[in-house]
Amino acid sequence: ARSGKYEYLAEKKFPKHKDDSHSRLALPIKRNEQQVLGVITIKSKYKNFFTPDDIQLLQSLAASAAVIIDQFKLVNHLQEISRMAQEASTEAQIINYVVAAARDLTHAEVIFWGPSTMEGEGDKWMRIKGYSGRFNAAFMENPKVPNDPKQDALAVALKTGETIIYP
Repeated sequence: ARSGKYEYLAEKKFPKHKDDSHSRLALPIKRNEQQVLGVITIKSKYKNFFTPDDIQLLQSLAASAAVIIDQFKLVNHLQEISRMAQEASTEAQIINYVVAAARDLTHAEVIFWGPSTMEGEGDKWMRIKGYSGRFNAAFMENPKVPNDPKQDALAVALKTGETIIYP
């Protein structure tokens, strides 16, 4: 189950267990093909107990569990952001929490960009307001991108409000 693939184990020999189970099924709870959130194990005292229909039904249950776990995490993050806003947290604290929540939900590097507040840059540049992950040191020395949709896709997202996906 660690590989994220479903494996029927009824025909394989198990190490000696302290119970009387003969058939076991291990179903990964997968966020995507690369990330396994957990594993559900099901056992029976009967050999070859699990039918293909059982496996398909339980795979559906495992897939649903992954969605529910992610939704639960998202709801908790949204509630925390709402709580922070009600308690008059600073913009920087909210941005840092949003970055941390995005990292928690995706397990990817995250940067929160916003219009520059640096003297002389006006609204021509975007600067990093918060980040989580490892980034190129040279990039982080002067992290800014032009706020021009003709020059950068980040600016397109900022100006149009549309989601931009890099291939």
